[in-house]
Amino acid sequence: MEGRVKLRRAARWLLCLPRWLLCPPPADRLARRMSQLLVGLVLYGVSDALLVLGGLGLDPWDVLHQGLARRTGIPIGTWTIIVGAVVLLMWVPLRQRPGIGTACNVVVIGTVIDLVLALVPAPHALPLRWASLLAGVALNGVATACYIGAGLGPGPRDGLMTGIARRGHSLRVVRTSIELSVLAAGWLLGGTVEVESTPGVGSTFRATIPVHAPVPVSAPVSAPAQAQVAPRPDRLPVLVVEDQPEIQLLYDRYLRGSRFQAVPAHSLREAREVMTRFTPRAIVLDILLRGEETWEWLTRLKAAEGTRHVPVVVVSTVEEQQKGLALGADAYLVKPVERDQLLEQLSVIVDASVAARLLIVDDEEASRYILRKLAGDRWSDVREAKDGEEGLRLARELLPSAIVLDLQMPGLSGEQVLEALSADPSTRAIPVVVVTSQLPIEPVRERLHGQARAVLSKHQLSAESLLGPLRH
Repeated sequence: MEGRVKLRRAARWLLCLPRWLLCPPPADRLARRMSQLLVGLVLYGVSDALLVLGGLGLDPWDVLHQGLARRTGIPIGTWTIIVGAVVLLMWVPLRQRPGIGTACNVVVIGTVIDLVLALVPAPHALPLRWASLLAGVALNGVATACYIGAGLGPGPRDGLMTGIARRGHSLRVVRTSIELSVLAAGWLLGGTVEVESTPGVGSTFRATIPVHAPVPVSAPVSAPAQAQVAPRPDRLPVLVVEDQPEIQLLYDRYLRGSRFQAVPAHSLREAREVMTRFTPRAIVLDILLRGEETWEWLTRLKAAEGTRHVPVVVVSTVEEQQKGLALGADAYLVKPVERDQLLEQLSVIVDASVAARLLIVDDEEASRYILRKLAGDRWSDVREAKDGEEGLRLARELLPSAIVLDLQMPGLSGEQVLEALSADPSTRAIPVVVVTSQLPIEPVRERLHGQARAVLSKHQLSAESLLGPLRH
């Protein structure tokens, strides 16, 4: 008997929307109210997206949505829809009746959030992030006025609070309790958190707490946020793909004073732009970026001929080490990461990627054969280029640990190749041993001093004379 009563209640609840369609508001008011409702919902979606883009704090429910998005890779707007639908189902035992506005609330807001996040790039300068936050808060107020004024049904989350409050509980206590629970769950999942309170209304939790590690106040805010960071000739460029500015600051501080230089990219689009300018010696990759699926990018990176040799260390809150390594990552670290841990892992993967790769550039096949034999079995990967153009291309693609370069070649000469290698930030640190048949050898050595590790005569080559200058 009790089961039949519950079934009738559920059926009555599900029939509310058709009943609204059968008994709509007067025609002269319906169009205006529906337009007002949709404007309010769209503004809600834009408001939430601006708060996410600003990265300075979210409301409790969006903290939960953000945490779920970071854990699963599903966009935050999609999670807004899913959570809204689940909350709406919780109305059934509370005997809450939804309106057409309730159903639209579930679908429209999340859709708009994903659309805005896909079209609008995230600001990185602090003033722009504050502007995004303030614009989001202002739009939220306008959206609330439009939505409530339409009077076509409460949102699923507000309806849950009022439904519980009607059971004899204080609305302020109910709201605070629910938002604290939602906030805690979102924070544990990796969402962004903050607190503010309004007398007589309750608490709203909306601030930024750096979960992974604190960044000193003295750290320059704009240092790593430069879109065009030029690699330094005395350091190895490391592309850091991370959408959270505070984590970019942390990695920049970690790599200072080491042989590595952090080159920031806050999105996959920025990462691709950086890699069109030069090839990094390593990549630090966060799997969960705003609205982007980096697993697919990692797979493509490791499948492409020109980038498969670049070592990648994944640093993320998602504990999916087996998946990351299977897709081509060279190492996998779970946040929070300490400085020594990151530097050690970068050193291991960078050294392993270049320790056994030699590039021989010579237009004569017999000379390449002799040089390969003299190099011996120390190199597990020896590549050959038959002219200067091919040698320069392979040097930029492979980033070998050493290059043996013939000086006299048709087309692009050895000296021109050497100048191009020195001018490219990604190749200028590669040691180059020049071999030549020119005599006398001393003027050549003086001319190339500072550009080549050594200048050797082909008439007096030996394994020791060739390998000696290439030893680290």
